[in-house]
Amino acid sequence: MGQKSGYAHRKQGRKPPRLKRQVVIFLELLACFGVVVVVGYAIYRYTVQSDRFLVRNIQIEGLRELDEDTIIEVSGLFDTGNVLYLNPFAVRDAVEALPYVRDCKVRQVFPDSVVIEIVERVPYLTVQLNSRSYIIDDERVVLREYRSDEEPLTPYITSVGGLEFVEPGDALNQEGLVGALRVWELFGGLPMSEELTVSEITARSRDEIFMYCDELMVEIRWGQGSLEDQAKRLSIFWDHQQGAIPCNEYLDLRFGEDLICK
Repeated sequence: MGQKSGYAHRKQGRKPPRLKRQVVIFLELLACFGVVVVVGYAIYRYTVQSDRFLVRNIQIEGLRELDEDTIIEVSGLFDTGNVLYLNPFAVRDAVEALPYVRDCKVRQVFPDSVVIEIVERVPYLTVQLNSRSYIIDDERVVLREYRSDEEPLTPYITSVGGLEFVEPGDALNQEGLVGALRVWELFGGLPMSEELTVSEITARSRDEIFMYCDELMVEIRWGQGSLEDQAKRLSIFWDHQQGAIPCNEYLDLRFGEDLICK
């Protein structure tokens, strides 16, 4: 057998150059990372401590019932202090926790301003409970309790079954109340609603919704079926009677085509 050349022996004794290159690349990357960290921390320290990014201007849009001081207080913007590191979602959630706020959007306007856009809930009806009156919106959210010197919105929704206690911000889902609001909505779409003033709607259950009007001596009973169909029958009956309901106690719409007049 022939002997290996001296070149072959020298080649076998060399360390692979790839490992050395990998070590060098790793060290270079580590150095670059360290530079980025140092520079990033310096920028962070500057932006946190600099007066340039402090919250100086707060613009609030869409207010009707609420006041700016209330929004600013619950938002915590001046506590947060820095526009750059502001959490707009936390501010939004804090403002939307107010009963009167339906929707809130928060925008950062650099370097020192924040814009809060608010959509307020609109007072819709009055719910009476235990001799106290509360205003609700069309989504049945309790906005607040009426003061003793205020005149509540009408109609009054009374005798709501299953309702014992409410607080501002509560969403009321009792079937009777849901039905009463639907009755009020449907009745408002009838031509006869221009001639009658609804003063009260009792809402004991979905099947017992009784409506009272200032101009009528009788109650109108809704429930136990399609409220939409009942509204149509009521309108036809009213037109047929030429605006006069020949009943002494009640007109019951709950039994199909047979309107019960007593």
